[in-house]
Amino acid sequence: MPLNGDSRQKVFWFEPEDAQELVSEVLSNSLEKFALNTKLEQDLLRLK
Repeated sequence: MPLNGDSRQKVFWFEPEDAQELVSEVLSNSLEKFALNTKLEQDLLRLK
């Protein structure tokens, strides 16, 4: 994932595979945190 740009505008070049990997990692981390911070109590999800 190369970063290119000058001092006025930043340009971010990426390959579709890079974006897919990043989104997958973000979703995995978010779901893991969600699972760790919630509990099932009387058929309801509650924050710990």
